[in-house]
Amino acid sequence: MMLFSAVCFLLLETEKYGRVRAVFDGRPWKNMKGLMEEPDNATTVESKIKMCPFTGQEAHGTCPICHSIVSYDGYYRVSTLMQCFTNSDSKHAQGDPPILHSVAGDSILEHRLAMQASESDNKPRLGRIQLDTLIKYRGNFLFATISPSCKGCYVKAWCWTVGYRMVWQSTILGFNTMLCSYLFGEDVNVFDLKSTLLCLSMFFSVSTVCMLLSLLATAITFVREHPFMLEAAGTPKFLARDMGVLEKLILRMADPCAKFGVNPTKVYWKWLWSIKKS
Repeated sequence: MMLFSAVCFLLLETEKYGRVRAVFDGRPWKNMKGLMEEPDNATTVESKIKMCPFTGQEAHGTCPICHSIVSYDGYYRVSTLMQCFTNSDSKHAQGDPPILHSVAGDSILEHRLAMQASESDNKPRLGRIQLDTLIKYRGNFLFATISPSCKGCYVKAWCWTVGYRMVWQSTILGFNTMLCSYLFGEDVNVFDLKSTLLCLSMFFSVSTVCMLLSLLATAITFVREHPFMLEAAGTPKFLARDMGVLEKLILRMADPCAKFGVNPTKVYWKWLWSIKKS
């Protein structure tokens, strides 16, 4: 299984399959120019802020990362820990608890954009504002949480930064536990260390494959569900084709939030409140 994951990692670095990841870097969902860019004219701006690219609903809020105008359901949010316990039906009781997001393991997600903002000479004040915003846009590689942003930036960060790096971590752990089982398994006689390490290695190997397939299926589903992704320059044509038996796997493994019109914000403790209502 680790060999399968390693092959997938190598394929994603090739020119053909690497375009699946590269198409997200251009952020084709942007319906507004960035903070450092000047809009063409007021008419263009007015025509773009009416509809959310992820839901087709009227747009109200602005993504702090790509500055797209999106609707409430096209935005990924966070909440306080107490809100997660109060009422899962409330829109304000959804999202990643900040206590998990910032306690440990968090890191900046958009280093390239942060560097561009810091190097801005034409608009130093706006550049500093954008730099501070990008520094606060972080992902947690232990608890799999991401700072608030639009749905497109969330899917990009999850599939190709946070989730992708967590898959790498799982792969490394699986390989190390397997290696340690042969190096030190015979020297410990208190308990069966070798079998324990092999079980851990199998756990991390299976987790790696399942999570990697989920990330790829989520990215493919997001591209297919949103026409602007298929129409973007550099999008691989094979993503729009029928993949035969793989279609069932993609449907099964993809995150439901990748579909058009689905809110990407997670709902915590939903099972607890469903028991309470029953």
